Amino acid sequence: MGGLPPKVGALVELDSETDFVAKTDEFRQLARNIAMHVAAMEPRWVSRADVPEDFLDQERKIVQASDEVASKPPNIQEKIVEGKISSVLSGKGGVLLEQPYVRDESGKKKVGDIVSEVAASVKENLVVRRFARFRVGEEEEE
Repeated sequence: MGGLPPKVGALVELDSETDFVAKTDEFRQLARNIAMHVAAMEPRWVSRADVPEDFLDQERKIVQASDEVASKPPNIQEKIVEGKISSVLSGKGGVLLEQPYVRDESGKKKVGDIVSEVAASVKENLVVRRFARFRVGEEEEE
């Protein structure tokens, strides 16, 4: 069945300390931009603290089993493993706040940096609590 491409949507819960800040254009634009980022980059968790330990353990085992790591001294192995895990968590399907922000052309800013910049601008603490990503119109795989 050929058809329309899937449509993706996202909801983001972005908290501020006051209603005043939540009603500003800057706050609303940030929430909108984070939702677009979620739709594009498919993060699984908001922060590193949300990543299940069993996922991290499984990733460590995969990386440690690679020839690249096995041939290195133990102290170097640990650094390589943690670097590879950080790379996985900051990539597509990883941790939202650690992903490179899709609207930053330099590719240097992470989503967490953008949240911090807006928080400094509005002089209030802002926190991404959770998000949901939806996909509509996609055929089910059998």
